[in-house]
Amino acid sequence: MDQASMEQKLLALTRLQVSEPIKVMNLCGGFARFWAESDWHQSLSRVVHIMPGPGCPVCVCPEAEIRAAMHLAVREDVILAAFGDMLSVPISYGAAGYATLDGARQDGADVVAVANPHEAVELALRHPTREVVFFASGFETVSAPLAAQFLAGVPDNFSILNALRLSWPVVDTMLSQHERRPFKAIIAPGHVAAIVGSECWRFAVTQYGIPVSISGFSDRSFLASLDTVVRQVVSGKPQLDIQEPYRINPRGNLYALTCVNNVFDVQSVHWRGIGRVPDSGYALREAWHHRDARKRFHALATFQPEMGDMPNDCLCASIVMGKQSPHDCLRYAHDCQPDNPVGPCMASVDGACRIMWERQHSELLD
Repeated sequence: MDQASMEQKLLALTRLQVSEPIKVMNLCGGFARFWAESDWHQSLSRVVHIMPGPGCPVCVCPEAEIRAAMHLAVREDVILAAFGDMLSVPISYGAAGYATLDGARQDGADVVAVANPHEAVELALRHPTREVVFFASGFETVSAPLAAQFLAGVPDNFSILNALRLSWPVVDTMLSQHERRPFKAIIAPGHVAAIVGSECWRFAVTQYGIPVSISGFSDRSFLASLDTVVRQVVSGKPQLDIQEPYRINPRGNLYALTCVNNVFDVQSVHWRGIGRVPDSGYALREAWHHRDARKRFHALATFQPEMGDMPNDCLCASIVMGKQSPHDCLRYAHDCQPDNPVGPCMASVDGACRIMWERQHSELLD
């Protein structure tokens, strides 16, 4: 669809007669940024309300896992590799009194920010006499390349602190627990569907009557997905739609899935602020247990996820579940700001609070 046609369709959306804005759950921080920066954000506010969802891996990583990473960085003689977002997430208490991994790094701990699993493996190759632990947080787009790395061979000094999650089971749980659906449609990330396939989202349409559009990673693709699901909600004819079908196989990427299935099992795991979600996390298969940092460092057994693992008065848990917005939080933009975050939704560049804060301050500067 060309730009002119897209604008005509979106302009038509602004004229839709709805009793209240249609709630659409967005499952990608990148999409949230597209929307926050889009000229259509205000124009369509009467018709559609884009809700954040549990698609920010930093936001749903249990605090216990961050405390375990802190222990490794401060108490064990290891090099800890982690994604940059994770370094700024504050925790209620940690090893040696540090509030964040970045704070420990500034005080001399060997904490290294990496962009992908390959960089973590390269770090281990460059430091053969040191234990290197990769704090593996994220969804299928991390688990697949990490599994491929394992199968290709990694050095003996490399292991992972596993906080990997599957993206869709938590949405199934959200829908199954609410008789009144908390949202009317879903925009799902295409880069995840390119790995696991589009069919993993079929349940939302068939079981719950929720339209799903899988968006490519561009503002035009996202807006096309938005147009599609809104019209399906209005028509009452939900479908599973793929905006870039030439990139997404319904059954996923066979090679990537084979790698994942050879290295990982699926298990029930804890999501920060949400609780235990059935079949929503990756666990190393027994043959790969020697790559599990929790098997190598027995002190990590003391760090176990628990309910209520958000700071006092922090609404991040409700925000990632679409129940409340950042403006509902008394700490938002007061003592919780990007340079001093209280909760993970402000610490992560993909967090709903961070994105809203940056949009508001961009508007003030303009």
